[in-house]
Amino acid sequence: MVHANTFSKVLGPGLRLGWAVLPTWLVGPAVRTRLNTDQHAGLLTQRVVTDLLTQPGALDAVVTDATTAYAERSRVLYDALAARLGDRFVAARPEGGLFLWAQIPGLDAARALDAGRAAGVDFTLGVGFDPVASGRYDEFVRFAYSSATPDQLLLAADRFADAVASL
Repeated sequence: MVHANTFSKVLGPGLRLGWAVLPTWLVGPAVRTRLNTDQHAGLLTQRVVTDLLTQPGALDAVVTDATTAYAERSRVLYDALAARLGDRFVAARPEGGLFLWAQIPGLDAARALDAGRAAGVDFTLGVGFDPVASGRYDEFVRFAYSSATPDQLLLAADRFADAVASL
């Protein structure tokens, strides 16, 4: 049995550090494969995660703080977009995670991305999540909220709504 996971879902999406539980006979080949792929994760990142794992309660405290912060940011962004876009905003309120996935009916998301960037706000096009290019996600966008403050998210929602209205 092999079990692999990542710390990026717990500690932050940009963190590229994972772990694996392997049978003894597979450790050597897995380490060699990893070394041939990209050498290693940054030593500072490894040290910080090691400290979090070895200090009793440290990781739990970080996760609790992050969960609270992400929940607030998610709520702020969702509420602001819903207020500004009204019926044009179709989304489930996130119950966790780091992103808000939304449909904006009638939206040309690629044009909205250009308008949004011109206004200082960025997001990810839904088409990037369509493995077969079906066109089903042309009106979808994904917003990241993990590293923005509530005030920045309010400003981003205003700018996004203005960009959508300008199309």
